[in-house]
Amino acid sequence: RESNSDFESEKIDLKGAPKWELILLALALYPKSTYWDQILHAEEIKIMSHPGVRAVFEKAMSLTGQSGLPFDNLFVLITNEILNPDLLTALMTELPSNDPEREERLLTDCLRKVRIYDLDIKINNLAQELKQELSQEKWEQLALLKKDRIRWVNSNP
Repeated sequence: RESNSDFESEKIDLKGAPKWELILLALALYPKSTYWDQILHAEEIKIMSHPGVRAVFEKAMSLTGQSGLPFDNLFVLITNEILNPDLLTALMTELPSNDPEREERLLTDCLRKVRIYDLDIKINNLAQELKQELSQEKWEQLALLKKDRIRWVNSNP
């Protein structure tokens, strides 16, 4: 017989996930979401920082099967797999569900934030490496990453 804590330890933990990653999850899983396909095929899904958010997307994709299309009770099935579904359900009420233009801006802004956060992590890691060992190649990589970050920060959401 499994204890309740064993069962809960198998659930996906979203604690500490950046809000923009949780909003992307909410937008994708929202019943009758029109963004499911767009979010799942976004390059940013692969670089999300929080392992729990990535795990929920992987679980959702496996539940939708070959069709890749969401179904009405997907959100319910997914929240049963999450240790703290309240983090996600609270965001559902904040979504501008009757305003497609605002939803689209929110989606674009969240994808942009995922990209910027990923670049911040790469920049910080490379800066730490440069403290250990100076290298012209790493300086050039750092300059390119910073240039890319500035471009994303200045892009219009």
